[in-house]
Amino acid sequence: MERDIDGMQLELTRLELLLEMKENEKQLLLEAKNAERQLLEEMRTKLEEAVHAEQLANKEKTRFLARMSHEIRTPMHSILGITEAQLQKDNHSKETEEAFLRIYSSSNLLLSIINDILDFTKLEAGKMEIIHAAYDTICMILSTIQLNQVYIGDKKIDLKLDVDEKLPARLVGDELRVRQILNNILSNAFKYTSEGSVHLSFRAEDICDGRVTFVIKVEDTGQGMTQEQLDSLSVEFSRYNVEANRAIEGTGLGLNIAYHLINLMDGTVTAESTLGEGSTFTIRLPQRQCGNAVVGADIKAKPFARLSKLQPTPMPYGRVLVVDDVEANLYVAEGFLAPYEINVDMVESGAAAIEKIKSGEIYDIIFMDHMMPGMDGVEATKIIREMGYSHPIIALTANAFSEMTESYTDGDFTDYASKPLDIYQMDTFLMRYIKEASEFNEE
Repeated sequence: MERDIDGMQLELTRLELLLEMKENEKQLLLEAKNAERQLLEEMRTKLEEAVHAEQLANKEKTRFLARMSHEIRTPMHSILGITEAQLQKDNHSKETEEAFLRIYSSSNLLLSIINDILDFTKLEAGKMEIIHAAYDTICMILSTIQLNQVYIGDKKIDLKLDVDEKLPARLVGDELRVRQILNNILSNAFKYTSEGSVHLSFRAEDICDGRVTFVIKVEDTGQGMTQEQLDSLSVEFSRYNVEANRAIEGTGLGLNIAYHLINLMDGTVTAESTLGEGSTFTIRLPQRQCGNAVVGADIKAKPFARLSKLQPTPMPYGRVLVVDDVEANLYVAEGFLAPYEINVDMVESGAAAIEKIKSGEIYDIIFMDHMMPGMDGVEATKIIREMGYSHPIIALTANAFSEMTESYTDGDFTDYASKPLDIYQMDTFLMRYIKEASEFNEE
């Protein structure tokens, strides 16, 4: 009997030990789960902090790039603007005009290199975005041609322009990037063609329900390329036949950037070339039609001189305010506006512009620089609009980052233009907001 009791006690002890072990095991599992949960929570917190830090770093990088874009491009825009204004005059000697042409050409090349480096950096950082806004088709075409004619130099090259009469006069798309694509491909055509011609054509295809395919074709009688060279065009820093073309300026990024931009715009590009005979690039970009006006026959086919001179329409009844903290930019604007006989006021800050409006001044156009110390152009324009001012205010910007550009297209600005503002862009704004508005009011 005692033996049975002892056996039962042993069994009971063993069960108690098993229960204790189970309880300990359960406690260990609970502690392990808690530790795992805590570890996961710490990892999640660290991940969130890392993502937040990366987002802040990206924002700072974007702000830095935008600031550098503005700081680097601003003096170049002043040089180009002053030179272009002088080239529009007829009172220079041949030697002086040739000197201005060389300054214009060198400045344009330097600006192109700066743009390539900054834009390549944006593409690498994934910061390049397409911003849609209405733009003047002919103004975009003519100003881009004007900028690139300097590459002709003394070479015997005929530039031929062919524009489809049915091409919409105004399109909706990213004008800055369309210009950049055309500029990069057209400049190459001039650089790699020593004699012959460069034929530039524009047409509209697939026009339906406000949508249109903008087709740009650039044909040259230059060096041409092999198939292997054609296949390497979209590779950054690549230049074909480097030894033979050592004297040709550029970074080797232009076509790579153009190809990236075309893809971002859901467009296509095809390249055809025959070595020793020339090359043809055809770009198709989806755009939207803005209004029903078309370019018509006036500019269907036109030859170009080295640097064509605009014939301004006098508008002595017009009033313009230019707001810019850079004195050189005010000088450029004054030079551009002088031939129009327009009444011009100039101030160097957003606060000064606000005081002008407070005093009761009314302008046909206010050209407002975006990035100024103290109060920037966006803030100044917001305050002016809150005062009930409804006349056109056009933003001038040396960068095209999405967060900045959206404030132009969706905010209080009537329109915006990327610097350098050239003769054709200025003429388009003056004709649209002063000349045409005046004629409409008279009717």
